[in-house]
Amino acid sequence: YIYGRTLVPEVEGGPRPSVHMLWTPIPESLTLGGEERERRWEFLTAVAGSEEEAKRSYSAGLALAAAGSLLRSHVRAWAALRRGCSVELDGPLALRRALHGCLYYLLSAVPPRDSPGAPFHGISPGGLSNGTRGEDYWGHVFWDQDTWIFPNILLLHPAAARAILHYRLRTLEGARRNARQQGYEGAKFPWESAATGREVCPEEIYGAQEIHVSGDVLVAFEQYYCTTQDLKLFQEDGGWELVEAVARYWCSRMEWSEEEQLYHIRGVMPPDEYHSHVDNSAYTNAVARRSLNFAAGLARDLLLPVPEEWEDRARKIKVPFDEERKYHPEYDGYSPGEPVKQADVVLLGFPLMHPMSAEVRRNDLEMYEPVTDPAGPAMTWSMFAVGWLELKEPQRARSQLEKCFSNITEPFKV
Repeated sequence: YIYGRTLVPEVEGGPRPSVHMLWTPIPESLTLGGEERERRWEFLTAVAGSEEEAKRSYSAGLALAAAGSLLRSHVRAWAALRRGCSVELDGPLALRRALHGCLYYLLSAVPPRDSPGAPFHGISPGGLSNGTRGEDYWGHVFWDQDTWIFPNILLLHPAAARAILHYRLRTLEGARRNARQQGYEGAKFPWESAATGREVCPEEIYGAQEIHVSGDVLVAFEQYYCTTQDLKLFQEDGGWELVEAVARYWCSRMEWSEEEQLYHIRGVMPPDEYHSHVDNSAYTNAVARRSLNFAAGLARDLLLPVPEEWEDRARKIKVPFDEERKYHPEYDGYSPGEPVKQADVVLLGFPLMHPMSAEVRRNDLEMYEPVTDPAGPAMTWSMFAVGWLELKEPQRARSQLEKCFSNITEPFKV
């Protein structure tokens, strides 16, 4: 048995939660008998927020193991979950195994159906078992949750998707504080989030400039609303207050350009983190536009007044476009051929569904595919694959999808 308490609270005077763990001792070696070819050993670990809860769970696990039903109960529980949360498809075995692995880890990260009252602190890209120097990032919550993880959970497990949104609702006051600290109105969600919604990114530049995350949060709320038509989340659970706060933030973050007669958002870092302090990131401005349009549409559905500035700024915000080359520059002053870290402009087509012709969609893909860092984030190539599928080029889509497999760690598809 071991336990530990958080040494430094996230905010001064804040809680310092503890973690308690009990486990079955594991011997230094495991030996098969002379005629044995296989044997099964069972080891159990229980982790909880209190000693009492950890001991209770550990005892329950030992009882199941003694009765020979620990593994069976685990298999039954997963089978029940997968009956409503699985995707079956024809195709290569490697693809099907990868898909099942992805779903397993996604579903493992959300609250189980039978624990609606348990606190949920969002989904981080690397789980919570990271925290040494340089690893904090992997245990924090940021746009991966809202942009890459949430849509899959929403379609397969709406209750868990709602829990993800409630995490953002619970941290709204921290987001309001972030906006005030930077001199803006409304709510600015942190680039890296933990328990309070305050910025916990150790490097200031990301928290100050990678502001598209607030729009990413609103896209998740919009997807949930369009999929479920759940008005209760917005009317009773605080969803409208969050949507309104983010819309107000975007309005306060914009500046009017007399020269272009358009609204600008200056001094940001786009999803492509190789560039900072840029003006009018195509992705950032497009997600801001989508945020304002969603806020206005939701207000109408809730029979609430729609601030005129929301629709005005959504119409007049600049999303950079090169009329000669017929493509979207990543930001003001982007030079064609300049390397980028990851999928950025190509996200305008999906998931943002920013209006554009097939010609422009193709040009964006052609422009950025050869200059995207091959060692960039795993999600990049799937977004190029989606784009090529939209343009009915399955072979080009397949070549991009196959790049994703290099990020899978065998044999457990991590």
